[in-house]
Amino acid sequence: MIPAHMRSKPLPVVLLSAALIALLVGSAAAKPRLGDGTGGVKLKKLGEFQAPVHVDNAPGSGKLLFVVEQRGRIQVLRGRKKVGHPFLDISELVEVGGEQGLLSVAFPPDYEQSGRFYVYYTVRGGDVNRVAEFRRTGPTTADPGSLRPVIDFSHPDNSNHNGGQLQFGRDGYLYIGTGDGGSGGDPNGNGQNPNSPLGKLLRIDPLPGNAGAHGVPPDNPFAGPAPGLDEIFSLGLR
Repeated sequence: MIPAHMRSKPLPVVLLSAALIALLVGSAAAKPRLGDGTGGVKLKKLGEFQAPVHVDNAPGSGKLLFVVEQRGRIQVLRGRKKVGHPFLDISELVEVGGEQGLLSVAFPPDYEQSGRFYVYYTVRGGDVNRVAEFRRTGPTTADPGSLRPVIDFSHPDNSNHNGGQLQFGRDGYLYIGTGDGGSGGDPNGNGQNPNSPLGKLLRIDPLPGNAGAHGVPPDNPFAGPAPGLDEIFSLGLR
């Protein structure tokens, strides 16, 4: 028999138990949402591309995404739909195969006003990697004839380890990741050689300047009379 002084207590306990059961049932039944940390990742097809190697957006371009194809084209996604023509096609200039090709694109902070942008590619023949400037002619078109070489690096011995990443830093300068020249273990010692552009992170002003086709930031580690290439920002890379 329940003592008389406890007969008034069961109701709150029953209500609390019912609330906990409802909470647990509700949590189990709730479907996780994408992006909440538990819902996983959902893939959606946006277009078909040939050997895509890089994707980027551009200042002032809204929802446009620029997809770099290794064969020498840059395609455009507007929203979730592929535009029916390439933004840039320089296939005739590009050596393609293995790790060679059109490898990257970068848009400067003033792209919306200037229309200038930069690509990294292996020049037809395979012995040179080049960073070049092109100019936009419309939101989804650029002029292949506006090509202006910015900097070239000789890469004659092997077809692999071409590097290829371009990125503008917050300082407004262009950072360039170059491969070490290929093969295995950097047999030519390019990465540690301050007189070789290979195996480096380079940092330049891509506009014409004190190095001719480009400028060199004065605070680069080897800038000025110090031994080593003025363009080097960091060395010893793959």
